[in-house]
Amino acid sequence: VDTVPVALALAQAADESAWGNSRFTLQHNSLFGVWTWEEDHGVVPRRRKEGEKHLVRTYPDLRTSVRHYMHNLNVGFAYQNFRKQRRALRLEGKPLNAMVLAGLLDRYSQRGDAYIAEIRRIILNNGLNRLGPLQLGG
Repeated sequence: VDTVPVALALAQAADESAWGNSRFTLQHNSLFGVWTWEEDHGVVPRRRKEGEKHLVRTYPDLRTSVRHYMHNLNVGFAYQNFRKQRRALRLEGKPLNAMVLAGLLDRYSQRGDAYIAEIRRIILNNGLNRLGPLQLGG
């Protein structure tokens, strides 16, 4: 599993967990709002639209939630461009930029570009860029 900028992970966790206050986080250790269709690994969202079948993934602890998030970004088909950009930044000798990489997560949320804008806003408004070279590793 390759690294993820801490600023990006913190911004996504803040957004997806309602700043740590969501039912999914408090009761099910789910920081990143990851969906599943496995009934024994998820909980039904209260506002799930009629006809939808997804659940929000549950975890035994927060560490497992973070590990699954990182695994998801590192292997998920929807995040190929994220991985390509991360590799390009490395090949250019540049640090992994959370603002740049956030722009490639339009498929992380149904909100698409609005999600990207929100993640970038969280990074900027909370000075998360100051974390600069810090990265989550596997």
